[in-house]
Formats: sequence, C-alpha cells, structure tokens
Amino acid sequence: ASAAAKSATLNSAANSAAFNSTTLSSAASLASAATNSAASKSAALNSAASLASAAAKSATLNSAANSAAFNSTTLSSAASLASAATNSAASKSAALNSAASLASAAAKS
Repeated sequence: ASAAAKSATLNSAANSAAFNSTTLSSAASLASAATNSAASKSAALNSAASLASAAAKSATLNSAANSAAFNSTTLSSAASLASAATNSAASKSAALNSAASLASAAAKS
C-alpha cells in the first residue's frame, strides 16, 4: 500500500511537472506571438509613417511644381503685356512720324 501510494504520488508529480512544462511552453508561445504581433504592428506603423512622409513630400513637390508653373505663366503674361506696350509705343511713334511727315509735306506744298 505504501509503495502504491508512493507510485501514485510520483505519477502525480510527473503529471504536475508535465502540466507545468506545457503551461510554460504555452506561455512562451503566447509571449512569442505577442512579440511578433508587436513587431508586425511596428513594421505597419513604420510603413504607414513612410507612406505619409512620401505623400507629404509628393504634395510639397507638386505644390512647388504648380507654383513654378504659375510663376512661369505670370512671367509669360507680363512679357506679353510688356511686348504689347512696346508695340503700342512703336505704333504711336510711327503714327506721329507719319503725321509729322504729312505736316511737313503740307507745309512745303
């Protein structure tokens, strides 16, 4: 009876050790899964941050390009206005010269 009791106790201790081992293994697996999940979340956040940064840079570059295009258009428009003003002045000068010539011709006749 004593030997049977000792055997049962040893079996119980072995079962308890096996249970504890399984529990520790399960806890280790859960910890590993949590670590992997955290790493995955960190990678996802880094990726999202990179995408946001890239989008911000792209928006800035687009804005700069649009600004450059606007400035180019403005300069082109200013150049056209200056050219038109120059042409108008030349036209007025030609008209005045023609009028002077006509006046001179009339005075001579």
